[in-house]
Amino acid sequence: MKPLSVFVALVLVLFSALGVSAGDVTKIDGEVLYHQDFSRESDLGDSGIRIGTQSSVNSEITCIGDTLEIQTFDKGRVYIILPEIIKDSTYTAEFSFRFTEISAENGFITMILTCRGDEPTNISGVTIRADGTVDDFEEPCEMVRNAVRSGELVNVQIPIRNNVVNEIVMTAGEYRCVVERDNILVISDGQMGFSVRNASVELPEVYVMHGVDYEEKSGYFADSSYASDDEDEVVRPKPSETTDCDQPEAEVECSPDTGDALFCTAAAFIGGLTAVWGNSRRRRRL
Repeated sequence: MKPLSVFVALVLVLFSALGVSAGDVTKIDGEVLYHQDFSRESDLGDSGIRIGTQSSVNSEITCIGDTLEIQTFDKGRVYIILPEIIKDSTYTAEFSFRFTEISAENGFITMILTCRGDEPTNISGVTIRADGTVDDFEEPCEMVRNAVRSGELVNVQIPIRNNVVNEIVMTAGEYRCVVERDNILVISDGQMGFSVRNASVELPEVYVMHGVDYEEKSGYFADSSYASDDEDEVVRPKPSETTDCDQPEAEVECSPDTGDALFCTAAAFIGGLTAVWGNSRRRRRL
């Protein structure tokens, strides 16, 4: 085999191995990617949460008590944008809420699954009305609808499979129902958050998990909050992206991402091969 052919073959073999090894660290279904417990955080400025610039000025958003309280005083919308959440195409969004005041029957809370910008725009999500119905979904069971209408705490799970939503799970007390969508909703990349109109709402917690159909939540954020008033509980990277990163920085230096390390190794290897091949050609010319 000619020197150039050997060089090309080695490069192809190396990048083939790189493609197998350089993927993200494997996540476990149910690993919590983001969790905000509003009973642990009283300063929205520290939570990474932003208020959309198109929000009505006649509104108030606080987390002084155990929940995020969203109050509206006119017919305008309020937008809340969550911090950036790194996730794959299959994940589960989950939140709990209750309506504390309803200004109109068409009042709603929307979990925004994707949006753009600070306004925000290009919004896609799941909208739950104050009358207990869900836009573009079949009607929830009567017990859950009554819970929504009467201001009881309701938990909502939204499984996203390969960027597609076709059902949600709503739970109120002992009652649980799977609510199917009339047609599939395709989710593109973007920010997550909430929108509220013609109602006031309390949100105790928000979760985003890797995967769907898991048995339990796992990982650092399963029990910890993304932001907290507790100085010992700080915002940290996802456990799957760290190597002993829970230790103080002075005691441990986290390893670089596997893909980055392999890429650097590949670059150095290819550079060495190129130098060897170039020197070989120069010697033959001499």
